[in-house]
Amino acid sequence: MIILSVEKTTGKQAYKIVCKAIKDRSLAIGKKVHQEEFCLISSLTRTSLIRYRNGDKPGPEGIIKIAAGLKVWGIESRIEP
Repeated sequence: MIILSVEKTTGKQAYKIVCKAIKDRSLAIGKKVHQEEFCLISSLTRTSLIRYRNGDKPGPEGIIKIAAGLKVWGIESRIEP
């Protein structure tokens, strides 16, 4: 289970979580999965994902979108304040 904290999760941590989810999904289905696919299912923009990689904090909306994308792929996640 992945725990996402609205207050404590940094942008770089959020980006690493998304990258790990993409890698795990690629292994599970046996074909390459791209960031765009995660962005589509989570309604997260690629620009936001790039900003998280560069250190911007996701904020509540970003955390919710990441959690929603993880849920669609069957990865358990929980949001904490």
